Amino acid sequence: MYAPVGILFCCPMFDLEVGSFSSIATASISCYPAVDPLPTMFIVESYRKAIFGCCKSPQSKMMRSVVVSMGFI
Repeated sequence: MYAPVGILFCCPMFDLEVGSFSSIATASISCYPAVDPLPTMFIVESYRKAIFGCCKSPQSKMMRSVVVSMGFI
């Protein structure tokens, strides 16, 4: 992550033209804060359950509570 920015920062000092590389480095660095927590959220089980638990429909949650209350589980 730091190498592209370091190169981008040093190029003007040596009068080097960076061209489209500057836009690629900027785009990748701007996406990093959004992408960085994703592996943790999907690898850690409690986070994964919380994420997918919020995505389930209310009907499936109600059916699960009926099954549990009837003693099938």
